Amino acid sequence: MICFMYKITLDTNCLIDIEERRTGYENILEIYNLHRNKKIQIAVVASSAVDKKISKRPITNFMEFRVWLKNIGFEDIEFLCPICYTNISFMDYSVLSGPELEKLDHEIHAVLFPKLPFEGPSPEIRAKWVNAKNDVLIMWAHIWNKRDFFITRDGNFLKNSKREPLEELGAKCILTPEQFLERIGNL
Repeated sequence: MICFMYKITLDTNCLIDIEERRTGYENILEIYNLHRNKKIQIAVVASSAVDKKISKRPITNFMEFRVWLKNIGFEDIEFLCPICYTNISFMDYSVLSGPELEKLDHEIHAVLFPKLPFEGPSPEIRAKWVNAKNDVLIMWAHIWNKRDFFITRDGNFLKNSKREPLEELGAKCILTPEQFLERIGNL
């Protein structure tokens, strides 16, 4: 059995950075190489697919998401299951909610999006709400699975007013890819 030094959760933006070759994508590839060399373990949250479109249409099944990940060079990674939400998560890659799970969901939502309703958005804000709820679910899965580092480029997660409360809820450490590489040095 392999015992990884660190368990990493990658935010969706990091994956899109690789696909689009955005500034700093090389750092994410370096993190993935650490994974391939069994120094760390990378996971992505299954609902990350909701933030990605292929040929201008939403991903409609989990296999499409896996193919997209393979096409950007990400194979052999773990998938974390979020709480099941219709039109956001995949039934086979989500968990049914319960009081303890929902409590954490509410707490994360209150930190990240205090002005958005927790559920039942109006049609005018539906798209914004789905994107926000997915961010909540990604952080939820990271915390629920007791991962060590949450790697993101999303400024909302990185604001001190949000990062610190999320870390107190169990996120442990939220960093950019560059910050993570600086933190771990040479594994």
